[in-house]
Amino acid sequence: MARKIVPGILQRTLRSLPLFLAYGQFGLMAICDAVLVGPLGTTPLAAIGFAANVLAPVFVFATALALALAPFAARVGAGDALRLLASCLRAQGIVAVIGGAAMLALSADLAMFRQPAEVTAAAGPYLRVEILALLPMVAFTALREYAIARSVSGPPALLGVLTVAGKLGLGALLVPGLGLAGAAASTAIACAAATGALAAVLARRGLFAGAARPLGPIFRTPLFAQGVSVALQQVFELGAYYFAGIMAGWLGEGALAAHSIGLNVAAGAALLSLAVAQTTAAEVGRRVEGRAAAAWGGAATALGVMVVVGAVVVLARGPLFSAAAEHTGLAIFVGLSLLADGVQIALGGALRGLLDARFFSIVSLACWWLFCLPLAYVLAFRLEMGVEGLWLAICVTLLLCAVIFAIRVASRSSAPPAR
Repeated sequence: MARKIVPGILQRTLRSLPLFLAYGQFGLMAICDAVLVGPLGTTPLAAIGFAANVLAPVFVFATALALALAPFAARVGAGDALRLLASCLRAQGIVAVIGGAAMLALSADLAMFRQPAEVTAAAGPYLRVEILALLPMVAFTALREYAIARSVSGPPALLGVLTVAGKLGLGALLVPGLGLAGAAASTAIACAAATGALAAVLARRGLFAGAARPLGPIFRTPLFAQGVSVALQQVFELGAYYFAGIMAGWLGEGALAAHSIGLNVAAGAALLSLAVAQTTAAEVGRRVEGRAAAAWGGAATALGVMVVVGAVVVLARGPLFSAAAEHTGLAIFVGLSLLADGVQIALGGALRGLLDARFFSIVSLACWWLFCLPLAYVLAFRLEMGVEGLWLAICVTLLLCAVIFAIRVASRSSAPPAR
């Protein structure tokens, strides 16, 4: 059995390698912010974590709309695929503009979140500049999914690496003089350059040839319905992570800084699992038979990758949590959470391939907001476990989601393919 499973995991990992680079871009950029800002002290590090918590719902919803694009665009002709891209970009633009305006207004009254005064004061300028990165970031995700659907995965992967490198270089130049605003500006500039470069590559390859008129009223398209289901699942899950960050702020700057570090690590690792999930979604969607095997293979691959990442997190917990040295033990909870997270993300990809995204968005709402957050509050405050209690609740919730998704995949994969 092991002789079959291990080569299968290696093959899926190799197939997902370009996507690891493409999907890991934004997570790695968040880690770059932590690296750039960490030397400035605990308060600036806590401030960028808090600002990310505030901006996350808009960013996650707008970018997640693109995750439904590749499965749809891969099944149609070039003209319809381009029209799907236009529809996706229009929907993302509407969300980014309205959400960005709301966040800009909110940035003037961050005290409502009851964070330490020093943290809210430092977070305001960072948040206002980071909003400028919204449009290029969400546009890049749509272009990336369109490129993948048209079997062009190399350029998004290469540009993902170059964007992270550019962000780090620009940040090193801007942060010393502009502080947190410099870190946010480096993100906006790097993302705008990457989006323009990817659009130029796709145009050069003739992938923009033809009519790009959107598919009628966007809210009536199957792409939008599937995209909203995926986006809601992302918002429910990551929104719970970020609300846990708000609770971490109630525990003090050190706890918030530690949670921000753990969140950045988890977000970066989750994007690696997302690459496996997208490969799994495509494989499950194409198959008439053997869909269960493809789903379990994807879950095993994600688990294998997360075992390696989790081990690195635990072994490097000293330098990784140096800005919150009193909470280095949190690395163990973060590492354990990655295992269950990898499995549930990959199985979520299988459900997207089965066109069952609505189910896992409903499950995510129940698990994260009705189970995880109340449990996190009890563990952190009533049982006085602090930020470690928050992450224990996250670990339990991820495991619960993985079990529920596994049961659903097992039942749906034996049914006739959805149309």
